[in-house]
Amino acid sequence: MILSNLLARSTQNAKMLNDATTYTHRMILTRSLSLTSGHDQRNLRKPFELYTAGTPNGRKVSILLEELKSVYGLDYNVHRIDLSRNVQKEPWFIEMNPNGRIPVLVDNNNNHNGNRKGFAIFESAAILLYLEQHYDFSNQFWFNPNLNPNDYSTMLQWIFFSHGGIGPMQGQANHFVNHASENIPYAKKRYLDETKRLYGVLEIRLTVREWLAGSGRGIYSIADINAFPWVRGYNYLNIETLDEWPNVKEWVENAVGSDFVQTNDHEWDADHRTNPKASLYNPSFLTAVHAGLTLITKGFAWYTMIVSAISSTRSNVAIESRSGELDEKESSRYLLRRHYHYHPRSSLFSALVFSVIPQLSLSTRLASSLLPTIVGYTHAYPGDTLPQLVLSLLA
Repeated sequence: MILSNLLARSTQNAKMLNDATTYTHRMILTRSLSLTSGHDQRNLRKPFELYTAGTPNGRKVSILLEELKSVYGLDYNVHRIDLSRNVQKEPWFIEMNPNGRIPVLVDNNNNHNGNRKGFAIFESAAILLYLEQHYDFSNQFWFNPNLNPNDYSTMLQWIFFSHGGIGPMQGQANHFVNHASENIPYAKKRYLDETKRLYGVLEIRLTVREWLAGSGRGIYSIADINAFPWVRGYNYLNIETLDEWPNVKEWVENAVGSDFVQTNDHEWDADHRTNPKASLYNPSFLTAVHAGLTLITKGFAWYTMIVSAISSTRSNVAIESRSGELDEKESSRYLLRRHYHYHPRSSLFSALVFSVIPQLSLSTRLASSLLPTIVGYTHAYPGDTLPQLVLSLLA
């Protein structure tokens, strides 16, 4: 009886193992055929739909997809999201990602719970891990958790380090340096210093290594793909070079030198040239627009103040020049002395004005209008270099 039960259980286990093996082979074959047919027959729906933009988080997913495409023939459709119009906040997008952020990847091969729309994944690091788990069959860009558990753990540590540190801190630094509606020095310094500190952590890790994870000098993996798209944007923070972190600099150069990174860059650059809206994804474009609008606004303010000052001065000179008994130069000095009387904080500036006035080649009446206006503007905006520039031109 016992012997028959053992034989029966052994037969059952053997059948289960055979079924599992057959199922595994069938799944691999099905996936391979699906990927191949999707790659060759362009009229069919491709396996993935990528909703993204040209940000560091968006680029990292595109880079891995290009890597997988080169190895396995994986292909995907790209849907560029116009962040300037908040397309990522629209209901159809929120249905895929309630957080309303790019990127989002939809796997049409994975009809989760019978969902014909496919399986949606958001958060860039989660997308990288999903792609590796399901579609990197030979473990080209990650480490098998069963065969290389320590390397796998190290990879996760650096992914989380970047996802919770470099990305958020550098993103905030970029916001306050380039896009904030008001100048907040504390916020700029706080996030810029923290970003530099995190670069220092990478520098320590890469002292005797080429890549973040893997044995020896490391192996290129999604730990690197998850981090370097952020670090390579250091110049958006007014950091001129990475010379302070030489190992990080070499690491970024090696990663950027990849053919797939270059391909990704060219695709986005081409899109910026052909699609005017796409240029709004570029932080340098937004910075230029902000600077242009600031200059226009400041110029209009100057124009308004100058016209107002000239108008008021003409009437004041007529009234206060002792009925024409003083010449224009004396009238100008009289008005400037009166300005100094009401604005004693400008003593040094007024001394400069008094010394410059006799040398002005401009009409002294016009000069008497301009210079007090410049003094007042300097009081209101002490950090602005424009008044000093105008003064140097007048002198």
